[in-house]
Amino acid sequence: MADAREQSGYRTIWHALRLVHKVHPPREMVNILRELDPAASQARRAKRVTRRKYSSPGPNHRHDKLKPFGFPIHGAIDGYSRKVLWLEVVKSNNSPGVPAHLFLETVKQLKGCPILLGTDRGNENGKMAAMQCFFRANGNDEFAADKSHKYGTSTRNQRIENWWSHMRKMRTHWWINFFKDMCSSGTLNLYNEVEKECLWFCFNGVLSDDLQKVKTSWNSHHIRPSRHDNVSGCPDVLFYLPQRSGGLDNLQEVSDVQIAEMELQVDAREEENEYQEYFHYLMENEEILNPTTPEVAFN
Repeated sequence: MADAREQSGYRTIWHALRLVHKVHPPREMVNILRELDPAASQARRAKRVTRRKYSSPGPNHRHDKLKPFGFPIHGAIDGYSRKVLWLEVVKSNNSPGVPAHLFLETVKQLKGCPILLGTDRGNENGKMAAMQCFFRANGNDEFAADKSHKYGTSTRNQRIENWWSHMRKMRTHWWINFFKDMCSSGTLNLYNEVEKECLWFCFNGVLSDDLQKVKTSWNSHHIRPSRHDNVSGCPDVLFYLPQRSGGLDNLQEVSDVQIAEMELQVDAREEENEYQEYFHYLMENEEILNPTTPEVAFN
């Protein structure tokens, strides 16, 4: 496969075929994949990591926000269900309004916030942390008010480290190599501002679509039983129906008034510079469609 999915193992491909194309491949697909690419199959089976134990009483007990790699990527995952709540590529990862906006949109969608929000210590997370404390100001549990947010480092959170490791192996490793090849061949010069703007304009949509496919696939796949994880099952099911797995729904209700008040405090708009404006003008003037694959974006 000449795209990011070539990093995927047979279970991921099998799940994607059933989810997207409604195809139910037989078990013989595993043997075929091993015959087609035995080296890659063996590599995927190697270097298994020993994980520390992680415990969470139910969904929304903790959200985790991490700094991105590659194109700026913001992600959040629920500690209990391992459901990915958002996975977005943005142009800047330094603005506090960006993660705050992503967090607020999730709160609006779920009609509530987590009982505890965990983030790293980046300055861009300050507004999101304040927002969480505002939503939990009238709580009467041990994580109420300012205790509803906790700073930490991503390296100390094994759940997040496991997810980003999965993400790198399944997708971002391919993208990183793709961009490195562009640099090595002289096609891309990262020290040239115009070329960096072109890179963003051409690939941000393709990468964003790819991330949403990753999110959908992950949230609908089955997590197998493990002595390291507290529950097994489908992240979506574990998140929305925690009682079926012995968990509790820790979602804390947030009113429309509270959400509206926070919307006034958040400005996630990214000022479009003259390069991006010009690129959009050329696309419209020449009637060029936005690229949908890495190959089209490259050309």
